[in-house]
Amino acid sequence: MKPEVLSGWKAWLKFLPKCLLPALHDYQLFLQHCTDDELPFKVRLSKFFTTILCVLPSNIAGDLVELILSSLFQETNWEDVSLYHILASLTTVPSFNSLSILEAKNIALASQACWSSQEPLLREASQLNLIKILLSQIIKKELTLEQLCSILGSIFGDLSFLKDQSLWIHLVDLVSELKKLSSLSISLEQCDIPRFSALKIVLNLEVALKKNHYCKEQINLVLREIALSSDDSTLQSLEILCEVLFIIDQTLSFSEIGVKAHSDIMDFYSELFIGKNMEKVHYFMRTNERVNAFTCLRVFQKLLKHFHSFDAILASSTATKCLSLILSEHEWLKNQDLSSFKYPLKSKSDLYILQFISQVVYPYLDDCEKVLVLEILDRVLLQQVSSWLEVDSFLVDEGKCNGVEGNQGQLINGISKKEWRLHHESFTSGVWSCLTTLCEQANVCTAAAGVASLSSCGSQCLQVVLEWLPRVGRTSVVPLYSLAETLAYLEYEEWLSLVSALLSHSEEYGSSTDLLSSALTLLLQHERVSEQSMPTVIQACCDLLTKAQTTRGIGPLLARRLAVFVTSAQQSVKNYDWTSVYESVLVPLLLFGPIPDKKLKALRGAALDIFHQQQAWGTCGELEQNGRVHWSPYHEAQETRCHATLMLLSLDGAHAEDRAAAANIVLALRRRFNSANDGRGARDFSNSLPHRVKTRALQAIMVVLPLLSAAESGDLLEWVCCSTVNEQQQPSVRYLMEWMMALCVITWPELCPQFLKLCRTSVKQRPGSVASFLAAVSLLACHEQNEAIVEQCMTFAVPWCMAQQYNSRLYAQLAVSNIYQHCVKHEFTSTLNKFAALKDCLMISQAGSPSNTDDFFFSVFDPVGHYSVQTIYYELPRLSLLPDDEWLSCEELSSVARNQGITFKTTLLLSSPADHLLRAAQAAAWVTKAAKAGSGEALLPEHGANSLLSSGAEGRPAADAASKGGNMQRKVIPWSSLSKQQQQEALSSAVMRVDGSTRRYPLTVVASLLTKATNLGGLCRTCEVFGAGELVLPSMTLLHDQAFLGLSLSSHKWIPLVEVKAEGIKAYLRDQRRAGYLIVAVEQTAHSVSLSSFQFPARSLLLLGNEREGLPCSLLREVDVCVEIPQFGVTRSLNAHVAGSLCVWQYVNQHSSRSQTT
Repeated sequence: MKPEVLSGWKAWLKFLPKCLLPALHDYQLFLQHCTDDELPFKVRLSKFFTTILCVLPSNIAGDLVELILSSLFQETNWEDVSLYHILASLTTVPSFNSLSILEAKNIALASQACWSSQEPLLREASQLNLIKILLSQIIKKELTLEQLCSILGSIFGDLSFLKDQSLWIHLVDLVSELKKLSSLSISLEQCDIPRFSALKIVLNLEVALKKNHYCKEQINLVLREIALSSDDSTLQSLEILCEVLFIIDQTLSFSEIGVKAHSDIMDFYSELFIGKNMEKVHYFMRTNERVNAFTCLRVFQKLLKHFHSFDAILASSTATKCLSLILSEHEWLKNQDLSSFKYPLKSKSDLYILQFISQVVYPYLDDCEKVLVLEILDRVLLQQVSSWLEVDSFLVDEGKCNGVEGNQGQLINGISKKEWRLHHESFTSGVWSCLTTLCEQANVCTAAAGVASLSSCGSQCLQVVLEWLPRVGRTSVVPLYSLAETLAYLEYEEWLSLVSALLSHSEEYGSSTDLLSSALTLLLQHERVSEQSMPTVIQACCDLLTKAQTTRGIGPLLARRLAVFVTSAQQSVKNYDWTSVYESVLVPLLLFGPIPDKKLKALRGAALDIFHQQQAWGTCGELEQNGRVHWSPYHEAQETRCHATLMLLSLDGAHAEDRAAAANIVLALRRRFNSANDGRGARDFSNSLPHRVKTRALQAIMVVLPLLSAAESGDLLEWVCCSTVNEQQQPSVRYLMEWMMALCVITWPELCPQFLKLCRTSVKQRPGSVASFLAAVSLLACHEQNEAIVEQCMTFAVPWCMAQQYNSRLYAQLAVSNIYQHCVKHEFTSTLNKFAALKDCLMISQAGSPSNTDDFFFSVFDPVGHYSVQTIYYELPRLSLLPDDEWLSCEELSSVARNQGITFKTTLLLSSPADHLLRAAQAAAWVTKAAKAGSGEALLPEHGANSLLSSGAEGRPAADAASKGGNMQRKVIPWSSLSKQQQQEALSSAVMRVDGSTRRYPLTVVASLLTKATNLGGLCRTCEVFGAGELVLPSMTLLHDQAFLGLSLSSHKWIPLVEVKAEGIKAYLRDQRRAGYLIVAVEQTAHSVSLSSFQFPARSLLLLGNEREGLPCSLLREVDVCVEIPQFGVTRSLNAHVAGSLCVWQYVNQHSSRSQTT
């Protein structure tokens, strides 16, 4: 629709925010299926915005953009997927430079209310898109650097936008164009947030470098200007330093600053702040200003964690000097009798001292000094930990206390209850951090053993953890769990109580995987592998697996930690019987993953868009350059199965324990396969959970197949044959089962007689299963070098070339052709002579049908050459048209293995030299049609061989379709799934029927008295399906009624429709009687005839009454006969649509039987 159609541009100002945006709340719009010649909805939305805004005048378009953005954030209940796609679409519109600074700031502030309800990944991407939109539309001449940073701060609480290369480059370009560009001197008094002060500095440096104005002296000058002479300013400059270095690190790969400027800044701050034996650091430790002390501690922790070049600053001599200064100033640290000390050791300043010496200084001390620090922590903190953690004692802060909580909720010095709680959680977190250092060193440092024994230290900290777990807040619970992680050396009973408490309390914090990770660290320890503790480990893992079905993040975390635990176990630990672990935990992880719902699919689609955008700039991707896989949070089922598969690949066939484990895993997977369909004999729906579980189970069995013995392989072979006979399977399952049968016999040739015997027995039970056995026999024979085995395979296949079932004949001919060519290639003269007559037969057969098949399984597939992880988990699912969330590439598995330090010990190849053949292959025609037809649809039974091997041959139903396991749902293919040629053929056929072909019966159904659109829509569908000649409606306006269309679907397009008002029915009936029609009314009257005994003449008119009143007396006089439907229940009548449908069916049943008889 063009703007000219509407009455002026004001209509667009009303339409877009008031009509379009509310409609876009439905995220399912972005999931709509598109045909090959259609663009996805998100692309069309982007083109729509661009087209409309480009047509409108520039000033009007700018106002419209502002109105859209303002209206967008007036609502806070946006679906994250919808909001992401809308903002992504708006990033493509042209720049109109019409947004004022105030408008941009208001939009940024209004957006804050929306972010809390968004998924983290989509929230970050939407924020990036919003800032791109604002920067592209803002009036540049009014913008200053301070205003720019203010807008950024209104949208982002942190500097997460630095990961976006395109945004950073855009920011630098924008800053370089600003006329009011601030000087490089940044006044600290005007800077409230250090990170944005740092952002101004870095942006200014970027612009200077872009203009070739950079030099080291300039950097030093800038930094000296912000590092004023006072100690407080120096500390603040150190905070800014952290943020400056962080920004440079984030943008190093694509910024102008580079490594040299990074090094120059580091050198300057090293000299300025720490160069003189850390005197200023010590000042902050002894000052009464707790904010300075806390800031100094936090800054140093950040510097040492993120910037390793600071390690050289804290050399041994510097750390020793710092420790000496602190001990000389704080005598209480050396006092053995703390009870005589006059002032409470429970204030924050005292705690900062302990944190600083234990976390900043400690790693750089010598052994004697380390023992001294540990003695201090043991004596001052651990032995008096309950006193430190008393709530009342925390109210004493440097000896100042103004009283208890008052009417206003004030505690001390005007601090509110909320602020007090935050301070208290910060204080307790500091206690946990110091105790963590003590426990870690008591665990690993031999010199510390005399200071704090493992048992005493662990027992005391255990009591602290158990006491405080129910009491801590969300802020301090993570360091408390970190403390618990260090208690790995507890006795069994203590360990059990701690693990149970951690797992129990981790549930209270929802999907916080950090807490669960700490609990798993304690749970999965090699030292705990014993008959006593492993039942606890297994039960805990099983409970977590249950929770993983509903709580995001648990499955991948459990699989990842379990994979490292199992694969890194020493040989002595592996002597433990791991059967229960594999059966109860590993097997469910291999099969993990529910069917994704629509919301999850929408989230995956949005995440994929985000990754593609990041890949376009080279900033991120599923596989980074370092080889680490970046899983979307919405692909956790893939990640879980990936780590579980790594455990299979780490099994070593050289060890008897691993071979026994593989056999037990196969048995467990077989049980899961058998129970997947709950005992139903029917075929699983495509991509249903049973279908996926079966595919995953067979994939896992294929991985451990090389570890099975001949007897175990024979047992597996018999099970696969039995499963093939009992059920019809989806393509992915069939491919794997046929491949598995061939591999078992190829690996163990002595199984060949058993296999061929099973083939003959199985096809007798269900002849329709012969296609699978012929496929397996073909794979076996075409790889076999033993002529005797090849001859036996040929002997099995040849008789089926004359089978009654068309599919069976085609499969047999294809198998025989492949085996015969194999014999010619390897000069198996005995077999060629025995089946010499087949040569001419094959030539005749190939002349009547295509010589090649489009199915890779019969053309390029090699059961041994393609036996690799890549084929099992990637190529075969792809060629079976499984959704991409079921694919796992060998690159992903290898990357995760390297990242986790897992070594592959399997003999199975990760990839094969022949992979390029499968990579170039496409899904077979029968697989494609089955997938398009939807769940449960298969145009032909089994492989659909007639669409596989022939072009234009009519399909024939399987002879054993009604046999056990052979019956399945069969529906007409949806219109949207048909190709253009098929649609054209269907249209032509429909036109022929409407034009009077004998496929339509001379039956007219008059429904003019019905009033409900749903009844009329359903009746229209019934009449079209059964071939009624004409349907009479009360009004043709029903064709625009959604209630009617919802029931009729598209049936109203293919049946002749006539409009007759209620008052015109009498005249219409008389005209039809003169035309030779018998008027049959559906009504209960004194002389009505039972429908079951009434014989409809060929030319019949069926008259239906009103839903409530039935037929009026005036019309009863016009009918020739009344029929009634026999009823046996209490209810006195049927629904009008149902009654009409029964009569139409009775008519069609009678006349179709007569036509077949004649």
